Amino acid sequence: MYAPDHPTASSYDDIVDFYDTWTSMSATAQNDTEFYAEHCLHHAGPILELGVGTGRIAVNLAERGATVVGVDLSPRMLSAALRRASERGVAHRLTLCATDFSVWLPNCQPAAIYAPFHALSHLPHLGAVRSTLRLAAALLEPGGTFAFNVPHQCSEHIAELDGVEQLVTDTAAGAARLRVTVTVHADHVNRRQASTVHGTLREPQGRALLEHRWDLPLIWISTAEIENEAAVTGFEVESVAHQFSPTGALFPDEKVVVLRRR
Repeated sequence: MYAPDHPTASSYDDIVDFYDTWTSMSATAQNDTEFYAEHCLHHAGPILELGVGTGRIAVNLAERGATVVGVDLSPRMLSAALRRASERGVAHRLTLCATDFSVWLPNCQPAAIYAPFHALSHLPHLGAVRSTLRLAAALLEPGGTFAFNVPHQCSEHIAELDGVEQLVTDTAAGAARLRVTVTVHADHVNRRQASTVHGTLREPQGRALLEHRWDLPLIWISTAEIENEAAVTGFEVESVAHQFSPTGALFPDEKVVVLRRR
């Protein structure tokens, strides 16, 4: 792994063990892998993932023959990704970098780029999204694509959720039970939300095997903003579709976007 700018620790460092359990049960996480595989695997050349996390998509692509470069702010997430790739015998197909992808991207000459699971919405403001798009555009050849999914909250919906604990996952995980709640605190002025996530994995008898509570800040990005940012950074919008998840209690207007380099 390569850490060019020695990034500060990510909040995800503290939930590595819980993250894989949660995403294995998430409708979005289960459905997006095939979308990004279809987006990337027909390209000849390296694939770049922004927000690679524990490698749930990148390792899957590597197992299908792709060469993948993954960047993430969390060193512990990257260590888990490397471990996953090594266990599946594809570590030679995966290069990992610890970095803030709105500041620096590895010059790996990617054929395609993707940023799954709201990675761009984890950035602090729209200016950082624009910076990321500029960096991505500089790496892609004309016709190269950048795919991602982002939530866009409407004021009416967020007013209903603001400060209310929402149950987003309550399902069996083997013999145990996984339960995740999210409490959203909206900042309408800056069009962002600070969500408190509480996750537990319990045995049938009620004993907690895992329990974490963490803050998850997300910015809201509208379709119009995506189109504008694409236009000023060298992209055009190829497609905007609806969310991966069949239900969207927290992200009713989530968008799946594909940009193409002009």
